[in-house]
Amino acid sequence: MWVYRRSALDATAVRTYPTVKDGTLVAALPQASQGFPAIPGVTYNGWHFKVHLLDNTQLPRVPIPGKEYVVLVPRTDPDGNDLGGIRTADVQAPIATYTGWAVRRAGFAEGEDCGLQGQMIPFAATRAERIARGDPRPSIEERYPNPGAYVAAVKKAAADLARQRLLLDEDVQEIVRKAAEKPIAR
Repeated sequence: MWVYRRSALDATAVRTYPTVKDGTLVAALPQASQGFPAIPGVTYNGWHFKVHLLDNTQLPRVPIPGKEYVVLVPRTDPDGNDLGGIRTADVQAPIATYTGWAVRRAGFAEGEDCGLQGQMIPFAATRAERIARGDPRPSIEERYPNPGAYVAAVKKAAADLARQRLLLDEDVQEIVRKAAEKPIAR
């Protein structure tokens, strides 16, 4: 017979999913409840697959009219990056908003969901550029006052992930090396 015993490693375990209880799992609409910022040129439509309750008394099973499951999505931070779950070094020391969704551009079923595609929405390089665009997200210049500040933020984020046993040490080194090679770090 196997007996499970809690180990010291259990104490360092990280919850890797958003929850309703902590406010990191919310309704997709309205946009304000989800927290996604109003980024110029980006359409947030909260689109998601509707999941219906099925009538199991018939075959084939058919949806019950008016009965849908509530579909929840991760709440975002002010940059539009998901809260809850494992926040990678790219998300903890961001240079963009990273989404797990995208909508189609003009000429290609504009405004429709671009199934299984995410997007990267870069931050403005400077404060002046951000203000001219009307972008509510702080610019790279405002976040990282010098190239070393960006690399230091990535290094801290990656090291924290390694302490939580979510990255190997060699992965941390590679992530920091790649961050130092980005144009922002020069």
